[in-house]
Amino acid sequence: MDITRRRFVLTSMTMLAAPKHAWSGEPCADWDLWKRMFLLPDGRVVDTDNGGITHSEGQAYGMILATAFDDQATFELVWRWTRQTLRREDALFAWKYLSTATSGAVAEWNNAADADLMIAWALLRAAERWARHDLAEEAKTVASAIARLLIVEEPFGLVLRPGLSGFQFPDRRIA
Repeated sequence: MDITRRRFVLTSMTMLAAPKHAWSGEPCADWDLWKRMFLLPDGRVVDTDNGGITHSEGQAYGMILATAFDDQATFELVWRWTRQTLRREDALFAWKYLSTATSGAVAEWNNAADADLMIAWALLRAAERWARHDLAEEAKTVASAIARLLIVEEPFGLVLRPGLSGFQFPDRRIA
């Protein structure tokens, strides 16, 4: 993990761990800086150290952080882009989006289970924070898709697949 990516993750986790009273109900300077560095006006969270690509995990972090900072407008912006651009027909999310100077497109339609879980969690947090039944239903839809499509029975018990495609091996087990 390089320095910029490490800074992104550490800043995100530090902000989540900060006590609520430290924010005084207003987004703090770190949150504003995070948005300036990683969030585009359309709601896409960019990996600035990886050619400006977008990952479903980054979108999930943006949604989680928005709930932590009680920033409903940013949450809605990130969720709208995520839902409209990365959501698949099965309610999981494509994990990789590439952008060029003139357009953008999903580059990898396979999902990433960690992002799907974090998106469901972010939706649930938002539903509770802002009393939004519609977001609770969205969280339930994503969680149901995870349970239905990604949890598999192995001889030693249930396993969460990292993604729907590419993690089924006839000669070995997922661990």
